[in-house]
Amino acid sequence: MNKPAILALLSLSLTACAAPTQYHAASEPGSGVAIAEIHNDSPHNVDVYMVRGAFPVRIGSVPAQRSGALRLPRAYLGTENIAIEARAFASGEAYRSAPMLIMPGDRITLQVLSPIALSSLVMRTSGW
Repeated sequence: MNKPAILALLSLSLTACAAPTQYHAASEPGSGVAIAEIHNDSPHNVDVYMVRGAFPVRIGSVPAQRSGALRLPRAYLGTENIAIEARAFASGEAYRSAPMLIMPGDRITLQVLSPIALSSLVMRTSGW
């Protein structure tokens, strides 16, 4: 392999190993964006999902003892009965919120505790 090809592969592998993408975009009415702030105070890495019915969609992950902000998929905004779930990688232990209506501009704060079942969620609406 030539040197440019090796450098390109190395660059791609480093990008794949990078920390989860965190979004700090403004979550304001009319922005079309809703944000979930995850404060993981547990000793476990967690995957975060949006759940409609029995269909979870992974929106990101947050390492143990870290915080992150994740953009919520637009396809789920404005539809009722969406829950947010945090699930520990190793144990599968999970917290799932009550179903809710999430609109563009809303901001959700999920505090992940240990045990995860004691976690809590607060939603600030955009005032639509």
